[in-house]
Amino acid sequence: GHYLAFPQHNKQLHMMISQNNALPAPEEDTRDATNTLVRAKTYRHGWNSDLQALSKFVKEQVFYVVVHDFKNESDDPLDVNRGAICQNLYLKRFPSKVTNVHMKKATKEEMTVYLKDLWTTALNTKGKGNIRRELSSEKSAVYSALNEVFRKLVLNCIERSIPIPAYESFFEKKTLSRRYFIFFDMLYQAARHNKQLWKVVTTLNGGDNQVPYGSCIFEAHVMTTLQENYYKWLFLLLSDVDEVKDEHFESKFRMEYEYDDGDIPNDLIDYQESNCRLNADVEIYFDTDETDMRRLFKVATDKHEVEEQRRKEREELEELLKTVKVRHQNMIDNLREKVKYIREIKSETRLSDEDIKKLISTEKSG
Repeated sequence: GHYLAFPQHNKQLHMMISQNNALPAPEEDTRDATNTLVRAKTYRHGWNSDLQALSKFVKEQVFYVVVHDFKNESDDPLDVNRGAICQNLYLKRFPSKVTNVHMKKATKEEMTVYLKDLWTTALNTKGKGNIRRELSSEKSAVYSALNEVFRKLVLNCIERSIPIPAYESFFEKKTLSRRYFIFFDMLYQAARHNKQLWKVVTTLNGGDNQVPYGSCIFEAHVMTTLQENYYKWLFLLLSDVDEVKDEHFESKFRMEYEYDDGDIPNDLIDYQESNCRLNADVEIYFDTDETDMRRLFKVATDKHEVEEQRRKEREELEELLKTVKVRHQNMIDNLREKVKYIREIKSETRLSDEDIKKLISTEKSG
């Protein structure tokens, strides 16, 4: 190369050429922290690879702990120096994912500086790779996944004339454990969108394992998303004349909130195979006496225990519905009225798809 004419600069130019060609530069023996970090940050291939790994880390681990963006909060968990996410999750778990060759022999202090610089870059970068953008994108993906599985759940119920479950019933893990299992097996799993991990969690060692699957914060996020969009998603689905036929809407669509006390049918979602994988001859229950937080749920297989647990849950469900259904009646009446209106328009007019979308948008905001 041309640098042979300048021996005193051979070493420096060789490093620059190697870096620009994205090839590993020769490892140096010097342990000067500044030089180590400069080499690591100017080695384009290694730096970019670690930024890509950070993007994946944000989607697969950070999101399930932080979920929401706290950009304007004084205690922003994403803050590089004071944020809990950066300090307690990223700085502890990410070092093993660093592949930059110049950080192989880095000291703990050097690694911390490198990680903080990496994090700061990802926080401030424009477009793809930005941490807040990745969190927002993942949040949108969760919304879409929940909406899709909720549609399937409701369609399964309508097809079999089973009432649509009250969303509150999914959250009662201590008293409605079977319903809580459906929440995890369908809704939470869809939001987590890692079917392989869920399969391991529920089948490894017959389900008797200690594989972590998510955080309490993310569970709360899924519950909140369901609660906030429950009627919106029902409206959009029921307004779709291709998905729900007129006769099905009129004769098969019913909600658990709509039944009088004591009139709730025997066939509910809990024992509907298309919506619940839990065998009908067993029950799960929350053991209030258990001190091990990893073994709070137990399985009842004895016929008498199963029947007793089933009786208890039925009573608990009826009591829950009695408590919450009053505040839902106006929403349900409004839902039925607007759905019927939209369905009539779709069936009797020749409005364009765009006009229908605008009309639905107006009805949703109303």
